[in-house]
Parts: sequence; C-alpha cells; structure tokens
Amino acid sequence: MADAGESTNMCCICLCTLASVDPDETDAPAVGACVPCGHCFHQPCFENWARHQRHAQNVKCPTCNGKSTGFVKLFLDLGNPETFIDDDDDSVSSLEEDDHLSVTLSSSKLRIAENQDKSDSQPQAQEVNSNDEHRDDNADPQMEESQPEMVVIDDEDDDSVRLRASTTCPKSLAKTSRTGQLLPPDHEGNKYRSKFNRAKRRIKKLETHLASSAKQYQTVTENLENAVLAKTVMHEEFGKLEQAHDRIERKMHEIHLDLTRTKRERKEALEQIQELRRELDRTNTKLSEQKTHFEQHLESARVDSLSEVKGILAIYPKLTTENKALKETVMKKNEEIGQLVQHIKHISRSVESHGEGTVSHKETMQQERRASDAAKHFRSMQDSSERAHQKTQRLHIQKKRPCEAEYQIPPKAARKVLLSKGSEHAARMSA
Repeated sequence: MADAGESTNMCCICLCTLASVDPDETDAPAVGACVPCGHCFHQPCFENWARHQRHAQNVKCPTCNGKSTGFVKLFLDLGNPETFIDDDDDSVSSLEEDDHLSVTLSSSKLRIAENQDKSDSQPQAQEVNSNDEHRDDNADPQMEESQPEMVVIDDEDDDSVRLRASTTCPKSLAKTSRTGQLLPPDHEGNKYRSKFNRAKRRIKKLETHLASSAKQYQTVTENLENAVLAKTVMHEEFGKLEQAHDRIERKMHEIHLDLTRTKRERKEALEQIQELRRELDRTNTKLSEQKTHFEQHLESARVDSLSEVKGILAIYPKLTTENKALKETVMKKNEEIGQLVQHIKHISRSVESHGEGTVSHKETMQQERRASDAAKHFRSMQDSSERAHQKTQRLHIQKKRPCEAEYQIPPKAARKVLLSKGSEHAARMSA
C-alpha cells in the first residue's frame, strides 16, 4: 500500500514528484499524464518512454507493465511555488541535511502507510475505492482523455498553508479518511524528496560547470602563457626594431652629411668648370693669335729657305768635284804614307843589323816625325772627307725631297758654320 501511495505522488520514470516543475523545461507549466491503469507520470517523461518502446502500438505502463493505449493529460496547479519550494539557488551546503531528510522521509512513509491501513479498514472507503476502480476499469480511454477532472487535495495541518500543493489527477487516485474527507499527500516527504532531487541535479550542474570552468581556466591559462610568451617575443622584436631604427637614423644622418658635402663639392666643381671654361676661351684666343703669328713666320721662313736651298743646289756640283779630288788626294797620301812606313821599317832593320848606317840618327828621327805628322794629317783629312761625304748625302736627300727640305732647313747660324767650314776645307785642300 505504501508503494501505491508513493506512486500517486511520484513519477517513477524521472523519480521526481508530480508537483515538481518539468525537469526539462523549468519555465513551462507542470503537465502530467495518467494512463488507464491509474498511474501518473510527467507527460514529457511518458512520451519519451513511449518513443523508446520496441512496440510503439502496445505501449506498457512503466509501473505495472499494463497495456496503455492512451493517456489523460493532467494540468497541475502548483499555486505559488515560492511558498513551499526553495529557489534553485540553494547552496551546496544544504546537502549536509541529507541524513536528516532521509530519516524524516522514512517516518513520513510510515505515517502514510498507517493512515492508508486505517482508511482501508472502513467499509465506506472500500466501497468508494471499489466503485472508483470499477468505474476506471469500465471507462473509455478516449472519454478519460476528453474529460479530465480537477481534484484539490487539502491538509488540515499547518503545512498545507505553507505548501499549498495542488495536483490534477483522476478521482480514482484520491484517498479518503474515515470521515469521508480526502487525505493529504505526503507534502513533507515530497518537499524533502524534491530538495534532494534538486540538490542532486544542482550537484551535477555544478560538477559540469566546474569541469567546464576547469577547462576554461586551463584554456585561459594556456592563452595567458601564450600571450605572455607572445608579449616577450614582441618586446624582443620591438627592441630589435628600435635598434634597427636607430641604425637607420644614424645611417640617414651620415647620408645627409654626405649629401651636403657632395652638394658643396658639386658647387665648387661647377665653379671650377666655369673658371676652366674661361681659361679655355682665353687659351683658344691665344692659340688663334699664335697660329696667325706662326703662319706669318712660316711663310717668311719658307721664302728664305727656298733661296738658301737654291744657293746650296748651285754649289752642289762644285762640292761633288771637290769631294772626288779629295778622295784621289787621300788615296795618293795613303800610298805615300805606306811607302814611308815601309822605308822606316827598312831603315830600322838595317840599323839593327849593321849598327851603323849611312843615315844618321837625327835624320832617322826627322823621318819618323814626318811620318807621324803625315799620319795625323792623313787622319784629319780622312775625317774631313767623311764629313763632307755625309753633307753631300744630306744635300742629295734634300734634292730628292724638296718639299721636306723646306721644313728641315737648319738654322742660319748652323748654315753659316757649315759654309765656313766647307770653304776652309776647300782652301786647305787647294793648298
């Protein structure tokens, strides 16, 4: 009987009270489902149960395993839940009261069982229950679905004012006392059971939240470490960039100084170029003047040289004849010198062989002196002949190239010396 009383106030699928809010949708109103066998569940729980059955056409009751072709939708009137249900913001410290709640729940179950035994002993209660059960068995499921009935369970204790729990269920599930009044459900047990279930769900949520928070903390820590590392790397790179910026600034300053110096040097070079151009103009003017003066002197020198060349060409045949005569004279003198040398050698040999001779020593010395003088005179004449021959060759070359001779005439002083030497040589040769 205790199980029957407990099943009327508790969903055996999610193990939560029927008066509790929908566990899946906390903002939605509490909606229940009652099957033909009389057991009640949360509508979402029963629909989920029906979807997971292998044979969807023959859905069975989760409590008694009876066939249930349909269900009656129950709308649970919870009133103001704040008066008997704590907020979901209960702290985890409320779990310390679990032992006390378990003891209180056990005592509440015993009291409910005693009340149900007393109510079952009354014939009126049995007749009402039998009539209700008979009516429930013969009732059409479709009629039950179309005609839900509202039953409000009141309690004469002070807890009814505080809890104000009201549920919607068929009349067959309502229990009566000896006086015919409806018995209140175990509100205290439901309260503790609801607290316990909420605490379990909150613990699971907190564990999930704690795990996610730990993951987030680990992620944030890793991100922070990465950010610190990235910040360190960025500081190092910033330092390197600052050093590079300083080097570039110094280099730019040096380049600016070099540019200023180059501009100054360029300005000086331009001034020098202008000065050189002025000097070039002056030099060109002087060159033009000197060229004019040179052309004038060249013309006069050409006229003088032509007259001198004509004079040289006039005396050229005479010089040629004199050269031939000089060559013949030289040859004769060479023969005489050879004879004198032979004679001197003969005299020397005769003196050495006889010790005495017809010629005295003085005569011998005189002859030797004359021979040496003749040799010297011969050598001088030979040199003069060679010089005259060279002059003759030069004159011959000039005669062949008169144009070149105009520009290769020696100075006047040299020509005068040459003519004087030629005349002296001719006079000496004639003597």
